[in-house]
Amino acid sequence: MNNRLRCPICKMHYKATDRVVLDILNTVIHQRCYNSSSLEILDKGTYKYILDKYSFLNGVSVAEVQSPVGNVIPFPNRNN
Repeated sequence: MNNRLRCPICKMHYKATDRVVLDILNTVIHQRCYNSSSLEILDKGTYKYILDKYSFLNGVSVAEVQSPVGNVIPFPNRNN
């Protein structure tokens, strides 16, 4: 079973570091997707912060943030 939430606007899974808002209906939405004419915001912060703060979101998983392979710098070979 997949316990990961998706943004209701862009349909993307949240990552721990994504900036989100929590509205009065307890809907989690990316800050970049949130329409200011939507419902009142109760809280905002990173997705991980919101999950940790609100007990009704217990059991929801957080996607691990992985760096792209292109940014990996190999260690020099010290045996030469």
